[in-house]
Formats: sequence, structure tokens, C-alpha cells
Amino acid sequence: MKKLTLAISLAIIIPTVFPVIIMADAPPSSAPSSVIITEIKLGGDSYSQGTDQPKDPQEFITLYNQSGGPVDLTSWVLEYAKTTFDKNYCSDGNWVTHSVSGSASQTALSGILQPGQVSTPVARSLTDNTAGSLHLVNASDKNNPVVEDLVGWGTGAPCFENVAASTPSNGKSIKRYLGCDNSPIDSNNNAQDFAANQPPSPGMLSNPYLTTCVDTTSSNTAQTQQPTCEGVVISELLPNPSGTDNGNEFIELYNPTASAIQLQGCSLQTTSSSKVYNFANTSLQPGEYHAFYNTVTGLTLPNAAGGTVWLLSPSIELQAISYPGNLDDDVAWAQINGAWQSTYQPTPNAPNVLVALKPCDAGEVRNPDTGYCDSVASLTTSVLTVCKAGQEINPATGRCKAVASSSSNMAPCGPGQERNPATNRCKAIATTISAALKPCPAGQERNPATNRCRKITSTSAASKINGVKDAVAGSIASSPHWWIAGFAIVGATSYGIYEWRQELTNFLGKLKTKLPRFSR
Repeated sequence: MKKLTLAISLAIIIPTVFPVIIMADAPPSSAPSSVIITEIKLGGDSYSQGTDQPKDPQEFITLYNQSGGPVDLTSWVLEYAKTTFDKNYCSDGNWVTHSVSGSASQTALSGILQPGQVSTPVARSLTDNTAGSLHLVNASDKNNPVVEDLVGWGTGAPCFENVAASTPSNGKSIKRYLGCDNSPIDSNNNAQDFAANQPPSPGMLSNPYLTTCVDTTSSNTAQTQQPTCEGVVISELLPNPSGTDNGNEFIELYNPTASAIQLQGCSLQTTSSSKVYNFANTSLQPGEYHAFYNTVTGLTLPNAAGGTVWLLSPSIELQAISYPGNLDDDVAWAQINGAWQSTYQPTPNAPNVLVALKPCDAGEVRNPDTGYCDSVASLTTSVLTVCKAGQEINPATGRCKAVASSSSNMAPCGPGQERNPATNRCKAIATTISAALKPCPAGQERNPATNRCRKITSTSAASKINGVKDAVAGSIASSPHWWIAGFAIVGATSYGIYEWRQELTNFLGKLKTKLPRFSR
């Protein structure tokens, strides 16, 4: 559509103390509106269609001439009402008259708006992310102002047509849906007429279509590409993520068809509040999963009581999914194998996976007999624990222990040691009497009871001599060398007596004469 130039002069009338003037409330005109409000942008950064164009104001309103002729906007005003405005005066043509503490203000308009033309942005201050209302009034007749259009948005909007539209985010707009004739629709229901969270398009009609239209200008009557979310399904919900919910709760959509599906114009809503999230210019590709987190939608999924999530088109309810309350941490409610069920494995932006049992914590494994998680140490199967070399599973505790020792694989005992059959350990060999024992020092003797050396106790000389004799006799008797020496000594003595017999006889004779005893 060719854009025509429209000069609109702006003059914001600041509320002041007015004289007491009693005016009768002017009912809305029954005639069709010639000009309507088509886009309202709240807060955020200023917006520009291109780097070579000046930026549009941060907050603005655009108008559309749906009549068949030009409209002179001189003496027309836009009236803005905050949530504190008295809704009893919504049909009045001069809100400022009934304004209390600045709850309403006016913006004067001027210029010519041609048929089918969108105005340049009308700058005026609006409250960011807060409900409000706008009145478009033809005040050419001061005594009988005509309300041409009324738009209210958000919970708490004082004035609106039938149902208020949703509140857009800062930097986003609410814009009228287009009909099949490419003109903005006006059904006198703000909720049905306006799509929220739309990218600003000042001076242009780039709004989503309300319904699917058929291109009747083509011979094949091909369907034009219109935004509709029919075919998209809710596939997964996560009401109770572990840790903080903010930024982790999500509602996942899935496109099971073979074609891309436009989401713009559709919305999500939950039982937590009447708040609605309107999809922006977003589409789902065939087979695509897309998780919309609560930081984006602003929607809350109650956990304790459970709840319901609705997928809505502009005209019908497409899907309603209810989920149970008190789901465990990180348990998703998901559609798996054609049935909705809980799973311990959330899969945002991916196909759903059924994990029916809670994963075991670190240091735990699932007991194949009970299905519960048990500590590794409490299980007796060796598959769960791999013991080191020389160890085995203790069936009583499930822990590793040293392999029981056996005689076949025991290390040999050291010198002077033997194995104790009672403990299977090495011990010193018991001492026995042996000739190889070290002799006792002087003044000591060996104790026959302990086989150790001890100090010799005092005894009679006879006992000592007898002891010596016994020792000698025992030694002689115990050694053949002493017998041989004895025979040698006896033989040598006999031979000496025989050789020296004469000398011995003479010696004995002399001796006898000298001894009186022997001489008698």
C-alpha cells in the first residue's frame, strides 16, 4: 500500500483546574467509525524502519481511515486514561473533564487522512507495561463530541470495548488483525481485534490475519499464507523445575505436520491468572519442538494444585492440557507414545523421552530386585563393584575384602619361623636341645627346663666332682675316640713297665730300705 504523507500537529493538554462546567455524557455515535486506532506501542526504545530514517518515538499511536473519503482531523483528540480513571465516564467525549489527579489527558490532532491510509506515529506519553485506555474523539462539535474508537488493554483498564486486549511488553505493540480484504478489523471487541507483543510497524499495515483467507483472484483458488496455529500441539510442561522456577518453567509446542505453521495471532494462557501470552511473528518448522520459558511468556504453572494450559487461536480454543499437582522436582508432564504421563527427563526443544523412575543419586544404583535406589555398598552383586586384585566381595556387607589365604598361595615363612595352624601366620620355631646351641658363659649353666643359660648355684664339692665325673663319663661313653685313647694309654703303660721292669725293681728295693715300715 502506497504510503501518503500526513502532517499531524501534536499538542498535549496538561490537566489544570477547570471551572465547574456540567456537561451531559455524550453517547457513542451509532454510525460506523470513519477512523480507528490501529496500533499502540508502549515504552522501550525508540523504533526505526531503517538506519537511514529518523527514529520514531518510544510510545506512539497510529490511526487508519477506513472510510471512502478523506477525513480532516482538525479538532479531533486522542484521550488517554490511566487505571485510576473513573470508568463511569468511559462513554463521555471529554475524559479530562472527569479526570482526578491527572488520571486522563488529551492529545490534539490535525491534518488530512486519506481513505485506506495509515497515519504517521502520534507521539504521546503512555505508562510502560501498565493497563490503560485510549479514546479517539471527533470534537468538531464541542457540544456533541463523537467517540470514534475506544481501545483498552491489560487487567485494570478503565475503559474498553467488550473485553480488553492484552498488555504488550515494553518495546512491543498491540495491533489490529487484518481481515481477508487486508483492512484492519473492528468487531468492537478489543481482545479479539488486537494481537499483542507485535513488532512495531509505524505507518504500515503488517498485522497478522485473523482468519485463513482464500485468494479468489487466482484461478486455482490457492490458499494464501495466513498466520494460524492450527495443527500445532502442546507437547510438554515443566511446572516444578529444581532450584528457582524463574527461567526454568516452560510450555513446549510441537509441529507434527509437514508444513511450517505460523504462531502469530495465537496465544497461551494458564489457570494461574487471566494473563495471556500472545505469540509474536514466530513459526514452527515441520517436526520442530519449541519451549517457551516463563521469562518470555510471563505465565506461571502452579505446582501444588496442578493446573491447565490453553492454546488459543483468535476465535477458538485449540487445546487444553491439564496436569496433576505436586509433581516432583524436574518431572515433566509430557505427551509420549500418544499418552500424557510424567517423566523424570525433561526435554525442552527436543522429542520427549519416558523415564518412569527417578534417577539414582551419586553413589547409588538401582536394585534389580526392588527397583529402588540403593547405595553401591549395600548390594552383593559383583557386577556393581569391581574389587582390586587380591580382593573379593564380602557377601555379608557387599564390600571388597582380602581374598581368604590358603596354603597353596601363602608366602613361605622366614628362617627360624614356622606356620601357626591356629592363625595361619608365621611364628618363631620352638627352641629344642641341640649340640649346636651356643655355650653358656663362665659361671653359667643351661637350665634343662627352659634350655637357656643361668647362673650356677652353690653345691658340695662332692656334688661338683660327681657332676664332673658324670660329665666326663658321659662324654667318654658318648664318644668312641675316648675308648681308643684309653686302649692306647693302657698299652703304652704296659709296654713301659715291661721295658723298665729291672729299673723299677731296683728303685723299689732302695725305697724299701729307706722306709722303716717296709724294712720290718
